[in-house]
Amino acid sequence: MNARDLAWAAGFLEGDGYFGRNTTTQEVAVHQKQLWPLERLKLLFGGSIHPTRRQGILCADYWRWRISGATARGLMMSVYSLLSPEKQEQVLHALAMPIQWRKAQSR
Repeated sequence: MNARDLAWAAGFLEGDGYFGRNTTTQEVAVHQKQLWPLERLKLLFGGSIHPTRRQGILCADYWRWRISGATARGLMMSVYSLLSPEKQEQVLHALAMPIQWRKAQSR
């Protein structure tokens, strides 16, 4: 991967991406009507692409790309400085792991 690929990914994720976490790990995800940008993300970072339906948007078919765990954390840290303050806050919140998870990892 080169700087141009990383800049493209940061710009795309700035507009359509989600940086979050669940009770066990972090994730980066994108819902998108066009498949090609998700295929590019998968080529650059791995992950999976699945079809999904979004209610309320003319029942149009959408695709979802997602990565989680260490790969998601690495991507978050790699694009952090290229994101807007709002998305940076999303990343910081996602990286602040719950206490229960940290305790489980230290055992």
